[in-house]
Amino acid sequence: VNTTSAITTTISPPSPAALIYHTRPADVTVAVGKPAVFRCGVPKASPNLTFTFYGSHGNYSLTCPYGHVEDIPQVLYGSCDMKKEESLAVWTLKGTTFSDNSTRVVCQQSKNPDAPAAVLHVYDNSISYATLIGCTIGGFFGILLVFGLLYTMLKRSETLQKCFS
Repeated sequence: VNTTSAITTTISPPSPAALIYHTRPADVTVAVGKPAVFRCGVPKASPNLTFTFYGSHGNYSLTCPYGHVEDIPQVLYGSCDMKKEESLAVWTLKGTTFSDNSTRVVCQQSKNPDAPAAVLHVYDNSISYATLIGCTIGGFFGILLVFGLLYTMLKRSETLQKCFS
């Protein structure tokens, strides 16, 4: 007896309710040197998304779920997490500089025409000016100390006085 069976697999597109963003990327404003974090999350029912980072360090794409990027150690880190009802992508810029200003991230859920984006704004919190002023004052007093000690050594040392006479 010859029998033939056929298995039919139907792939249906995700429901429109699954094509939404639970967590949309938001603009971030930070002081120079502080970390910046961008997040994008979609429902677990349709967890595929690409979170792209366009910055001074280059352009990087994080594909979720289960993606991971650590291209520049200690500076840029990207990860994907599966939370309760959400596939969450996170980009972390660990220490910002002025060159990171206007860095842009774009989140794109698979089969969703909407692609929310966010921008990084970096500002100066004047700590760099305080450091510059402190170093200038410290340098001035350091030079006074060196010349004061040099003068004292010249006055007390007979050998040095003979050498310069």
